[in-house]
Amino acid sequence: MNIGQTLISTCLRYPKKIAIIDTAQNIKMTYMQLNERVNRLGNALEAMGIGRGDRIAILLKNCFQYIEISYAAAKIGVIVVPLNFRLNDKEIHFILKDSGSKLFLVSAEYMDVAEKSLNNTDGIKTILINEENNFDNIHKYEELIRNASSAEPRVKINENEFFGIMYTSGTTGLPKGVIHTHRSLLEIATRFIIECKIHDNDNTLIVSPLFHLSGFGTLLPSIIMGTKITIMRTYEPEMFLKTIQDFEITFSLPVPTMINKALDVENLNKFNFTNLRLLMYGGSSISAQALTKAIEVFQCDFLQGYGLTEGTPLLTLSPKDHDYAFKHDNKLLEAAGRSVILGEVKVVNDNGDEVAVGEPGEIIAQTPQIMQGYWNRDEETQKTLKNNWLYTGDVGIRDEHEYIYIVDRKKDMIISGGENIYPAEVEKIIERLPEILETAVIGVPDKEWGEQLKAFVVFKKGKTLTQKEIIEYCKNNLASYKKPSSVEFISELPRNAGGKILKNKLREPYWEKEGRQV
Repeated sequence: MNIGQTLISTCLRYPKKIAIIDTAQNIKMTYMQLNERVNRLGNALEAMGIGRGDRIAILLKNCFQYIEISYAAAKIGVIVVPLNFRLNDKEIHFILKDSGSKLFLVSAEYMDVAEKSLNNTDGIKTILINEENNFDNIHKYEELIRNASSAEPRVKINENEFFGIMYTSGTTGLPKGVIHTHRSLLEIATRFIIECKIHDNDNTLIVSPLFHLSGFGTLLPSIIMGTKITIMRTYEPEMFLKTIQDFEITFSLPVPTMINKALDVENLNKFNFTNLRLLMYGGSSISAQALTKAIEVFQCDFLQGYGLTEGTPLLTLSPKDHDYAFKHDNKLLEAAGRSVILGEVKVVNDNGDEVAVGEPGEIIAQTPQIMQGYWNRDEETQKTLKNNWLYTGDVGIRDEHEYIYIVDRKKDMIISGGENIYPAEVEKIIERLPEILETAVIGVPDKEWGEQLKAFVVFKKGKTLTQKEIIEYCKNNLASYKKPSSVEFISELPRNAGGKILKNKLREPYWEKEGRQV
């Protein structure tokens, strides 16, 4: 089975069922209509000379065309390279060159950055999405579909062939292309279906970007099961809540930042969420305080998924776990969860040996849904994949019930005066303060101690504290050496599309003259 075949299978079962609702473009289409347009696009791409093993780059916000492109590529053996629409032209240029993309599909709003990124890239064809144009040598998307055959492409795709190269956010350096096969993504979809109990009566809302696994990981199982899929072009808190209400959404996967912003909308009680069955969240942490409020507001089950672009979900904290935590042990809400079905997760030391319960170590996983490797990065692949185990780079602690708690990123650890300090521990303490929405702690250079802690703080609406009050609170709740030496107040934290905080962006101004980053 390959990804293209999953659409064919669902089309045979539910040909006249609504498959896609694109709220921004006011478009509805059935599974039969979707499959026909996918076939036309696949045949059009082949007629352009794009075929098996070629890479095509996609620069779009969430839209029905994104889905068509992905499944057309799947049916003809083409490898998709999804691009974060927040990237600048130099970053896009790097990915186009690194991936060796032959085709660039882009919307009109990104044509300026696209044209700049195409400098010194020979032979890349361009398709402009959903826009009439007078550009030379640029193909029109709808024209290609109109003029192509609707017959099923005749390419036979093996499940172990590459489907996508998903570039990491570059939180620790240049982005790396994570290779996923048809099989690894279908394994991811299977875990979503099992863990989230997705069924054909669900109304799915895709709110996370489709270039990210949180978005595509919502799409793929929904297509497989034949749900009705509503797409939000971009996230806006009140529109998110209104869409859940108006389209009778039953399942969605927002990242914690989206949940936090939704909870800040005024007059939340005016919305009706009675159809909502499950919200899955992941990508970054959420405070127990915010989660408690979210459960009160949405009155649905919550499920946390822990994973990364290289493989997801690896751990889940189930609705039953959430229920138990609220009734018996609130600390369980801090856990990332336990291993998903047919997966194995360990916490190991630097020698690869399992550590004792309660001892910190690196989280490693062995599951069918992990990546094939990094594109053009053999050395990085060997560091991350060892004896079929994925080394996540996250530090965690395992308890006696096999729940794993994330301590921090290995590379985010701060060494101050010879002491190892994990920023996440400090962040959790600061976020207990009711005035604070979220925080990020980094190490900044210090001549005496090597590094000192600096906290960046975002307040809730209308709330405030002084630097002294925050530092004093940390001093009273942590070992003294773990308290921040300074606090900076900002309106929002820099994040990637998956919701992870880009601490490298916060560190850069302090370390750029040091010749090192730790």
